[in-house]
Amino acid sequence: MTTAARSDRASAERLVALLRAELGSAAPPLTDSVAATDWQALEQTAEMHGLTPFLERLLAPFSECVPKDTRERFALRAIGNRLRNRIVGGLLREIDASFAAAKTPVVLLKGAALLHSLYGDAGPRPLSDIDVLVCRGELDVARRALRTIGFTPADERDEHFFRRDMHTVFHRPLLRSIPVEMHWDLTEPYRPYAFDLNAIWAGTRSVGSDWRVLRMMSDEHTLAYLCLHLERHALVYRHVLDRDDWFDVVTRGGAGARLIWLYDVALAVQRWGSTLDWDRLVECSNLWAIAPSVRAALEICRRVLLVEPPKNVTERLHGRRAGLVESVASRALVVRSSDGSRATQESGHTYRNATLALNVSGFLTPSAAYLRRRYGVGTRLSLLRLRHLVAAAAAIAHALHLVLGRATRTWRSTRTAARHGQQGDVTAAKRTEEAAYPQANPQLMVERVRTGLAVYDPEHNATHHLNSPAARVLALCDGSRSAGAIAVELRRQLDAGPGLTDADVDAAVDRFLGEGLVTAEAEPPRNRCQ
Repeated sequence: MTTAARSDRASAERLVALLRAELGSAAPPLTDSVAATDWQALEQTAEMHGLTPFLERLLAPFSECVPKDTRERFALRAIGNRLRNRIVGGLLREIDASFAAAKTPVVLLKGAALLHSLYGDAGPRPLSDIDVLVCRGELDVARRALRTIGFTPADERDEHFFRRDMHTVFHRPLLRSIPVEMHWDLTEPYRPYAFDLNAIWAGTRSVGSDWRVLRMMSDEHTLAYLCLHLERHALVYRHVLDRDDWFDVVTRGGAGARLIWLYDVALAVQRWGSTLDWDRLVECSNLWAIAPSVRAALEICRRVLLVEPPKNVTERLHGRRAGLVESVASRALVVRSSDGSRATQESGHTYRNATLALNVSGFLTPSAAYLRRRYGVGTRLSLLRLRHLVAAAAAIAHALHLVLGRATRTWRSTRTAARHGQQGDVTAAKRTEEAAYPQANPQLMVERVRTGLAVYDPEHNATHHLNSPAARVLALCDGSRSAGAIAVELRRQLDAGPGLTDADVDAAVDRFLGEGLVTAEAEPPRNRCQ
């Protein structure tokens, strides 16, 4: 094992030990072992698994062991995530009001739902987007409801795909790092799962008494969906249970697996375990042909985080024997994720090719449970498979037609952009040269810290630390002052005299422009209105 691999293994073990201590499933690690942590490796591991915002809280009992600069960096990430979640909370309020006006319900999925049910609105749980589920028959109404509050489809050229997949992505200007994924199904059409959406909708409940139409799935359906989401991203969970190096595969990001999703499952089992209807969970998992995924996720959760469901639950979840294609593709993914090396272009190709093979295999040779659920019982399995292959061939032909059409449009738009790109660059450079009045991005979220100001930029999903003078410069970037006028006003406020030069303010404004915290206007507001 290389030095880098040993460091990765040690940081993964440390992160898992901290997560177990947070869950209360194991005693906290020894102080001496925490003090010996490779902090850079730990941060890289946490980043890979989406757990960086957790580090401040996980390491709070060991704060004296953590170097000051590392501790401040972890705190800044936690603050940035908390501010981001506040923005998410505001967006959810807008979505609730808009869908209420449209008189159509909407269900929160994944991270957005867990912020309310497990973590709290401003908790450490990061999320990359807001996932919602709407009724297939209400797609046009739901799309108008999102447009009403400023969201537009990510790519207007893909409008004809709107009803042909499982979701579409919407963005809002200045908040592009927090897209809304509007689902009308829980998985892609080619996935061999047979969800009963009517049963899922019937089991939903309101997010809370102060919410109008925003709903969540039942705890049983939520946990089953979390397990499925985890295993379908990990891809290898069912194939590492019998391996000696299963821990390395899981904790090194095995084929897309992230510990944040496993922590979600562990926290749900722990918080809801005493009230959950486990019989219902088992029944719906078996019925919907997702039992192998749920079983694998719960078993990995038991091994890694020492949190498990009641006895006999996993045994009652139906398993499935892997076919040849699935076994070979999964073996390639396991090798990629356990070789101890950083991600490379070659390993990226391996991941994409193996994923494609797994998806095609699952689509063409689904489980017997899926076939009976979709096509009905009482027919020989061989006939069900033949019927499925006929339907699959038609679906593949239709998908190829859509993909080729989109590829052609993309090629044409790329040629057009290349033809006009040089002229656009010159125009942008001229606009920047003429800009003189910096204006702070109105979407910025700020929080005072001991050493200055933490600023979260939702447009670029970045958190910045500003010392006191820099924070004052940002506060004066209101679009009405030039950089020179900002310097004069800052000297007056600080009584700094000539020691604070225009060059200092210019440097701060240049930094803000480069980081996207401000935009530069060519003239002040009163002139822009004329």
